[in-house]
Amino acid sequence: MWDKFYVTELPGMNATFRSVLICLLLTGNSMANPEIRIDDAPEYEQWQDINKALQNSDSLSWMYLRTYLPVPGEPEYACVYAKVARLQEEGNYMFMQGWTQADGSTIEVPLFVNTTRTPGDGYTRKKDNAMHVTLNIPQQNLYKDFGLYKLIYSDNEKCDILRVTSKQNGYACEMYLHSSALNAGVPRACQSIYRLACGREERYRYQVYFPNCTMHNKKSS
Repeated sequence: MWDKFYVTELPGMNATFRSVLICLLLTGNSMANPEIRIDDAPEYEQWQDINKALQNSDSLSWMYLRTYLPVPGEPEYACVYAKVARLQEEGNYMFMQGWTQADGSTIEVPLFVNTTRTPGDGYTRKKDNAMHVTLNIPQQNLYKDFGLYKLIYSDNEKCDILRVTSKQNGYACEMYLHSSALNAGVPRACQSIYRLACGREERYRYQVYFPNCTMHNKKSS
């Protein structure tokens, strides 16, 4: 049923956490569908502090993997990155989100983010674990609600995994690597969580970042 089985030792992992992770793995089905229960399991709460993740000292991150294929003409087509700036009000941020479009041109837009807290499974969360993301440029009559993103896992240094609740019936995932971690590649703990939470099969692993990805240059636009 399982082509590989191992549990990565995450920092601070205890026996209870390991037991829950093994249980979730063994109760999965043979199609290896994404395991969304970990989004709200109490054993994962310590890795789901979204404000701590957003305040990473390396404010530039690149979308590395995702579970869905891009659609030409839609935002975030290829080579997606985000530069995070903290705003004055607690839990509010601005992302400068950039990507390469289907025709090879690049674009960068401001996204506004406010963090929120979703219910835990049988417990009350102590900290925000999710963010609501919108694009709002009144001067250009542009508005798009990207919906709610839940933090599945962050090591608060190199890697973040998000659940995109507006796509794939709420099962979609995106993995981000911070710019300082790109050369080393995806940390093993992050690989393990992505396989469990987002799907083990190749159809859940569409690579978004490549070494030739570039950021938007306003001077050339």
